[in-house]
Amino acid sequence: MTLIRLTFLCLLCVGMVGCSRNSDGKIAVTGNVTFQGEPVELGSITFMPVDGTGTTNGGEIVNGHFEVRVSPGEQAVQIYANRPDPKRKLSKEMEERGVDPPTEQYIPEKYNRKSTLRVTISKENKQSDFDLTM
Repeated sequence: MTLIRLTFLCLLCVGMVGCSRNSDGKIAVTGNVTFQGEPVELGSITFMPVDGTGTTNGGEIVNGHFEVRVSPGEQAVQIYANRPDPKRKLSKEMEERGVDPPTEQYIPEKYNRKSTLRVTISKENKQSDFDLTM
């Protein structure tokens, strides 16, 4: 299982805690994510309430697009994406065994682990696009 899939699975589990009804007060948020002007092919996005009210919610980014149900209010946003790491190669034996190739997290920390991204989600503000740069 690649790191991106494991990260997405963890985010999905966190986002599902306490979500047993459709009338949960969350808002369907859509958006696009680019890095250096190109759509993020495959990644994950997480919305975390800044004031602690509501739940953390996340989803997958596919071909630069995401759709996530998010609690209203100010949200801290983290974005992750991996790609094959050209500096680390698999041995022939590992390739034959079907081991996934090594990947690297290429989105800068300022957008994930040390994110400064913030958005305010409301019924009037359901679209959030992120144009990430180095």
